Amino acid sequence: MRYILALIALTAAVVVWLRALLRKQKKKANIKGWVKDQDLDGDGTKYYNHKAGVLCKPDLVMDGGSVIEYKSREAGDKPIYSDVMQVAIQMMIMRADRAELRYKNKTFVFQRDDQVMQKAMQDAVYAIKKMKYHLMTDNAPEGAPTPRKCAVCVFYKQCTEAAVA
Repeated sequence: MRYILALIALTAAVVVWLRALLRKQKKKANIKGWVKDQDLDGDGTKYYNHKAGVLCKPDLVMDGGSVIEYKSREAGDKPIYSDVMQVAIQMMIMRADRAELRYKNKTFVFQRDDQVMQKAMQDAVYAIKKMKYHLMTDNAPEGAPTPRKCAVCVFYKQCTEAAVA
């Protein structure tokens, strides 16, 4: 009986310790509420939109459905538009009404019906359609080739404008 009581006490102590550790980590990361899923360690869930043919892996998915995306760089007065488009795609796939884009120096909060987010969603849908067209027709898109872009492009071998990597 003593062993059972000791085991129960030990289990309770571990649970209290883990909750305190989790609370401390959430406070450090400025996270309020429960985290449903996370990709901060690279092991997050991939969320698909089969109709659009895209997937996303948000850094954090909160229990209420909002998404948080962390960026390692700093931002100016406005967020970097390609990052806003990334968050727009995440919001569309996750059906989120709210998202945060957190740079080193600044956080931007978006609502689904914000004018900036509506434009980013439209631009993202257009970009997805354009990419699908080029992939289906095996036709390289026009662009500004750079070694970095060309290194990951599926049209690299057949492109006459490819930058030498």
